[in-house]
Amino acid sequence: MKIKKNSKHSSIRKKQTKRKSRFLFLLSSFILIFAIGLFIFNLKKNKSSSIDNTIKTISKSSEKVKNTAEIKEDEINEISKIESTSLKSFFISAWYGPLSQDPVQNNIYFQAIRNAGFNNIIMDTYPTSSTNLNLELTAAQNNNISLMLHDPNISLTASSLSFSQSDYYKTVDTTYGNLISDEPNYKNFKDLAKIKDQYLQNVPNKFFYVNLYPNYAAENILYGAQDPKEGTMKYEDYVRSFIKIVKPSVLSYDYYPFPSNGGVNTGYLQNIQFMATEAKMKNLPLWITIQAIGNEGSLRQPNTEDIRWQIFSSLAYGVQGISYFSYGSPQAFGASMYGLIDSKRNQTPLYSAAKNVNTEIRSFEKVFLNYKWEGTLVYSPKTQTANTITENIAQLKGQIKSTPRIKSYSSDRSILIGTFKNDDNKYNKDAFMITNFEEDNLSPANNLSITLKNAKRALIYISGEKKIIDLKEGKLNLTLEAGQGVYAVPLTY
Repeated sequence: MKIKKNSKHSSIRKKQTKRKSRFLFLLSSFILIFAIGLFIFNLKKNKSSSIDNTIKTISKSSEKVKNTAEIKEDEINEISKIESTSLKSFFISAWYGPLSQDPVQNNIYFQAIRNAGFNNIIMDTYPTSSTNLNLELTAAQNNNISLMLHDPNISLTASSLSFSQSDYYKTVDTTYGNLISDEPNYKNFKDLAKIKDQYLQNVPNKFFYVNLYPNYAAENILYGAQDPKEGTMKYEDYVRSFIKIVKPSVLSYDYYPFPSNGGVNTGYLQNIQFMATEAKMKNLPLWITIQAIGNEGSLRQPNTEDIRWQIFSSLAYGVQGISYFSYGSPQAFGASMYGLIDSKRNQTPLYSAAKNVNTEIRSFEKVFLNYKWEGTLVYSPKTQTANTITENIAQLKGQIKSTPRIKSYSSDRSILIGTFKNDDNKYNKDAFMITNFEEDNLSPANNLSITLKNAKRALIYISGEKKIIDLKEGKLNLTLEAGQGVYAVPLTY
C-alpha cells in the first residue's frame, strides 16, 4: 500500500535547512572578517614592533659607545680602589737592627729604618735587659716599625721554655712575633711543633717565625747529622716535612746567591721555583731572606744592582715578604764587608739601594698582594752568551711554558715573567711581574717585547711611578736595566 507524504512536515524541514544554511553563511562571514581584522592588526603591530626594535637598536648602539668610555675609566678605577681601600702591606724586614742606650739616638736609627721603606726589624740579638727592651720597643713604636724578637727563653735552643716576657708580646702592638729558629734541621721539626703549640697558647695572635735552609745546604746538615753516614735528606723532603710537621703560617727561607768567585749560584732559580710551588699548593705566603752583605772567603759584597735583582726576581715568583741580611755589619763577616749601615752605623750605598727598591715595592704593594701567583715564564735567547744566569735557566724544572693572556715574548737577554690572577676583579683579572734577570751592572740594558691578547693599554708600575701606556697590536715594549722589574696590568679598552 502506498504511503502519502505529509506536506506539513516537508515544509518544516525545508525551512530548517534554509535557516541552517543562513547560519553557516553568517558564521563563515564572521570568521573571515575576524581573520582579516586580525591580519591587519598583526601587520600594524609588527610594523610598530619593527620601528620599536629599530629605535632600541639605535639606543643600544649609542649606549654601547657610552659604556665603552665608562669601562675604559672603570678599568683604572678598579685598580685605584684597591690602592685606596686595601689594608694589605708588603712585609719588608731586615736582620741585625741597630740599638743604642741613648733614646734619642735610638729614635734616629729607627727613623732611618722607616724612611728606607721597612716595616719590621728582626732583632736577632735579644736585648740584655728589660730597660734595653723598652728602649727598643719605644723607638720602634714611635716610628711605626714592628719587631720580631729572638727571645732565648722562647726558642729552639732554650733548655726550658719561659714566657716571662709574654706580657710584652701580648700587650704591645709593636711586637710582631718571635724568631724561634733560623735554619733548623729535620730532627728539630717535632720540637718546633711542640714549641709552637705552647707559644700560641701563651702568646696568641703573635707570629711564630721559622726560617729554613736554602737548597745548597749539605744533605746531612738538612737531616741533622754532622756525618753523612749518620743520615741525609733531600732538600724537597726537608721542606715538605717541615710543612707537614710544624704547619707554619708562612714558608720562609734564605738564599745568598753571590759567591766570592763571581756570578750567581746556579741553584738559585730552582730553589725559588720549588718553594713558590710548594707555597702555592699549601696556600702559604712565601718569604725570602736576601743577601745584603758579603762574607770574606765565601760571599762577595753585593752592589746596588744585586739588591734590585734579588728582590724583583723574587717578586716574579709571588714572594710576599722580603728580609735583608743584614741591616747592620757584624764583624764576623769581615772588616771589608758591610750591610745597610757599617760598623760605625753610617749608611752605606746599600742603604740607598734598599730605600729605592723598597719605595718601588710600596708603590704597587696593594695591587700586587691582591693577585695570586700562577707561575713564572723563564726565557733566555739562544744568542745569549753562556753564563751563570743561563746555567740557572738550563737547570730549571717545573716552570710554566705558556699563559693564556700572552701571545708571544722576546728579549735581548734573560727575563722572568711572573703571571698573576685575580678572578674577583671584574675587568683586571691578569697581571705580570716582568724582571730583567741580568744582575751584572756592566751588562747592557735589556730590550724586551711582550704581545698581550685582548689588550689595548697597560697599567704599569716602574721605578716607583704608575703609568698608563697605549699598546700597538697588544705589544708591550720595555727597556730594563740590570735587575729592574715592572709590574703590568693589561687593559682591554
